[in-house]
Amino acid sequence: MANTDLVTYYGQTEKIDQLVEKHGAYLEQLDRKTKLLLRTTLSQYVFMQRICTPDNYLVTEALKDGDFERFLCDGIPEVLINLCSELNGLTVDDAETILEALQYQLRWGNARLLTIQ
Repeated sequence: MANTDLVTYYGQTEKIDQLVEKHGAYLEQLDRKTKLLLRTTLSQYVFMQRICTPDNYLVTEALKDGDFERFLCDGIPEVLINLCSELNGLTVDDAETILEALQYQLRWGNARLLTIQ
């Protein structure tokens, strides 16, 4: 069984420190749905950073490009909108670090989907 307390932030930067300070060391203040949406948004952001220049594509644009409102009955969580605004200016390395942490949390950590076996 995996250790759910594993530290998954390999590239602690000021931006990531701010994220952790506001949402918890394991982003525990974000629910599973928000973490899934953030992971998708950051993946879009990283992909576009490789095509566009960093000045003309923001995390908030990646959120809009995800077109989540099309399938989310209750809309995009306000916390995710605010979080993406705070993450504008994120480097690709920072985004990749957060993606690694989210992947761990969604698969093994505090945001995994629990099922009865």
